[in-house]
Amino acid sequence: MSTIGSFTSIGSDNLANQVLSSSALLAKIFQHFEDQPSILTRLARVNEIWYQVAMDVLWRDIPAGGIRPILHVLPEYFEHKVCSHIF
Repeated sequence: MSTIGSFTSIGSDNLANQVLSSSALLAKIFQHFEDQPSILTRLARVNEIWYQVAMDVLWRDIPAGGIRPILHVLPEYFEHKVCSHIF
């Protein structure tokens, strides 16, 4: 066990996992990207916890134009299929 400043480290990997698995902390961080859906979709691919938090932030407020503004973050093939059926 080592002490760095006022923090005691039992295992840096364990501590990092705890911090990066805190939904409340992640939500605070991810809120800074709420107007950048492409970044939120990338964050959602990290793991299940990040997915839940990123999707909560992404879908908190559906834009006035519906989902069309965020379709550009999907692969072009999928976007074409969705847009041709919806619009």
